Amino acid sequence: MLIDTHCHINMMVKKQFDTPLSTNDLVTAQQIVQTAATHNVSTIINVGTSLTESKNCILLAQTFNTVYATVGIHPNDYTAQWRNEIAELKKLIKQHNNIIVGIGECGIDLHYPDHNLSTQKDVFAAQIELALEYN
Repeated sequence: MLIDTHCHINMMVKKQFDTPLSTNDLVTAQQIVQTAATHNVSTIINVGTSLTESKNCILLAQTFNTVYATVGIHPNDYTAQWRNEIAELKKLIKQHNNIIVGIGECGIDLHYPDHNLSTQKDVFAAQIELALEYN
């Protein structure tokens, strides 16, 4: 039995980031989940990187009983509306606490030269607060 603790099925099945999954995307996702199962992967944790992608992770977890979700905002994917997005993540956690198993993908990422460390720290701290609040 294997557990994939950091997967992005939602990104593997579509061409454009930050768009909702389609029915066809779910068919492709099913093939990925089934292939993983044939290789003894019994559980997949699909990691959110934005509000839209977190919702996609939830949809995958609702669709496949071996998939769980995390919700979060990657440090390179925050927007000017990040505070509102954190509030939306909080609502999602309350609604789907049976399939959301963590907060993330979050942290600090200084890879790109135009990073804003101060905002990254604020977004990260807000997500840590969510994690503490919802255990």
